[in-house]
This record gives sequence, C-alpha cells and structure tokens, in this order.
Amino acid sequence: MSLRDDVLFSLEIHGDIEFYYKGQHYYIGYNNDDPDNPDNGYVILKSPNNQIAIGHSDDWSGALDEKIFDGKSMNDVFDELNFTLLI
Repeated sequence: MSLRDDVLFSLEIHGDIEFYYKGQHYYIGYNNDDPDNPDNGYVILKSPNNQIAIGHSDDWSGALDEKIFDGKSMNDVFDELNFTLLI
C-alpha cells in the first residue's frame, strides 16, 4: 500500500489526519456543521483553528484535491507533506 493509500485509509477509518507543510501544521477532520447529518464531509484547518477548506462530500479524496497551498492541492505537493497522525 502506498502512503497516499494510507492517508485515504486513515481518513476513511478515523476521519482525521495531521500533517506539516513548509513548517505549518494542518489538520483534516470531520465537518460537524450539522450534527443531525452523518455525511457532513471534511474540514481542513491550518493551526491554530484557521479553517481553510470545507467539503460536504463523504468522498475523502476530495480533501486531497482542495487547492489550499497557493493554488496547489495536497496531491500536487504530496511528496513535501510530513504526516504526523496515520494508522
């Protein structure tokens, strides 16, 4: 299994990951905007608690496609990411 697969697996199973990019800490977790809706999607935060992206799909791969780094996605800079919380 590749690291990218591990990231998606961790998101699907646990609903969160943490990583660093260029010395900045990021977190992807559940979007809990509507507690009555189990399919709220994801939220991407840049520490401390600065929401930079939100998705309403249950497809976690969408988080990897969000353009959160000056027009680049996690997929674009994947080799530069340092993951700190994966199973």
